[in-house]
Amino acid sequence: MLEESLPPESDSALNSRHKSGESLSVIVCTRNRAAKLVRCLEALLAMKTEGLRWELICVDNASTDDTRRVIEAFARKSYVPIKYVLERAARLSLARNSGLSNSSGDILAFTDDDCIVDPHWLSIISKEFREDTSLALLGGRVELHDKRDLPFGIRPYKERVAIDPNNVFSFVGAGNMALRRGVIGSIGIFDTRFGPGAPLLAAEDSDFAYRVLRAGLKAVYSPAVLVSHDHGRRSEQDRANIERAYVAARGAFYLKHTFQGDRQVMRLAYWETFQLVKQTFGNIIGRKHKGGDARLLGYLLTGAYRYLSLRVRSPLACACFS
Repeated sequence: MLEESLPPESDSALNSRHKSGESLSVIVCTRNRAAKLVRCLEALLAMKTEGLRWELICVDNASTDDTRRVIEAFARKSYVPIKYVLERAARLSLARNSGLSNSSGDILAFTDDDCIVDPHWLSIISKEFREDTSLALLGGRVELHDKRDLPFGIRPYKERVAIDPNNVFSFVGAGNMALRRGVIGSIGIFDTRFGPGAPLLAAEDSDFAYRVLRAGLKAVYSPAVLVSHDHGRRSEQDRANIERAYVAARGAFYLKHTFQGDRQVMRLAYWETFQLVKQTFGNIIGRKHKGGDARLLGYLLTGAYRYLSLRVRSPLACACFS
């Protein structure tokens, strides 16, 4: 069945609302990928979820294709409630927040419209949170769906890992991430300056996960929580675009948390910048025709500059996503 969304709740309502008993909300944000969305939803509705209470929140992020019709078609035959949510601003972090505000589960699980979940994906997520009551955030394994695609947007690690500030970029991504609802009350929502469609291009999920850690909450990566990523990017231009977005967003992330006096992030920023500067000057002195390090350094500094510009123009907005 399809449930048309109501206007998003206020942050206070989102943070205080809690449904009794364990239930789960799966949140999928989508924009102009109707064909890939079909496979995503097929996999979600084919999961083995006996005994679980769950709902599916589909956030249409200002699509202009057949996205809504696809969701409606699945809703008519679905055995779980499907809620259609329209986020009119084409910005992924806003869509993720709309998904949060329209969800009702105690456990909130994210995947993306170009991801295909394992049949046991939601059952394992439920088990992880049920067996560890201190667990706040869970990251999972992401494999390439098509080996011809570039090895971006994946987390193929086979070992279970405790997530910390040094590895948060490596082990958490919103294409395969789950959290307790109470986390929102502790750290707030996604920073809408980050992510696709936003000025800071990417890293809305990494920033969110880092804020979980900074709040003293537990985060774990489990390879058993598995999805495959069908992103379809294969060209050198795709590679350049992804690299630019990821590194620039990381530069913005560094400056954001440096302004908040975070010494851990200051150390991370220092070492990455130092290594890039060292390698760049080494290439210049040695007359090596390698521009990769200089390019990455430029992206990192560009991201920091973009964050600084946003902070100058909108200091109150910056204060909202500490």
